[in-house]
Amino acid sequence: MPCISENLKKTTKIEEAVRERIGWILVSTGTPTASQRKFWNAWDTQRLQTVGEETRRRGDEVLGLISSLNLERPRILEIACGNGWLAERLLSFGPVTGGDIADAAIQEARRRVPSA
Repeated sequence: MPCISENLKKTTKIEEAVRERIGWILVSTGTPTASQRKFWNAWDTQRLQTVGEETRRRGDEVLGLISSLNLERPRILEIACGNGWLAERLLSFGPVTGGDIADAAIQEARRRVPSA
């Protein structure tokens, strides 16, 4: 079993690779508020099925990055999974857990990717 410092080195390597290829790292500022949840539920109700060109490009970047790391069946946490379109593709690497602030998005993702 790897020691904590080895895991931290791997995490740092992954963060550096993400910054280099995608240009940012998500930083949480805390628990979502009721108004944020309300906004995203309304937004997702109107746009839930839409996956635009820019979204697909970012998804392809993430998939390429994960592939380049040569990880053996990594456990993947997808934050802001939306309707689950990317989780479907992430499953080819390993088990996926998705989360989203919008209830409607979670329902669609569960329907779309019941194994995630």
